[in-house]
Amino acid sequence: MFSPDDATSLDDYEYGAFADGSDPFQQSNIMALTGSATYEGDATGVYANRDEGRNYFFDAAATLTANFGTNAQFGTISGMVNRVMVDGSMVDGNPSLTLNSADIGNANSGFFNGDTAMNWNEKDFSGKWGGQFYGNGDAATDHPGSVAGTFGGASTDERESFVGVFGAYKQ
Repeated sequence: MFSPDDATSLDDYEYGAFADGSDPFQQSNIMALTGSATYEGDATGVYANRDEGRNYFFDAAATLTANFGTNAQFGTISGMVNRVMVDGSMVDGNPSLTLNSADIGNANSGFFNGDTAMNWNEKDFSGKWGGQFYGNGDAATDHPGSVAGTFGGASTDERESFVGVFGAYKQ
């Protein structure tokens, strides 16, 4: 988070998010992966509402499914960030951010990025998400042990926005 001038003014804040890990998945193993894997974990971030002039820091759940490809097709990954809580209470209206299907990189990259979508409080939100796999198994064909990344978006009228990170482990 960066606040250059007046920390009390919502207009002066700039937010960013990043995810990183200590055991990146061996990218050259992407081609050997087949089948699917489900990942569950946590997400956290900040939601800004310009009309209220307020920021809300939130925690949520993250669930992703990777469908690994075959025959030089690397597969896709998609998911959901939901069960959003602010100050220990569930957020009204149950906002659920869809992490739309994203292609898994290429033969030398397990990175991915895609679009987000959400309808909450009668407003449509859209944005971007992305990440990469972590955790190597004993064999080149073992699915990655975890996935981490970032997500963000804004309402169509640009009065509300959010940015966050997620980390999830293979189930």
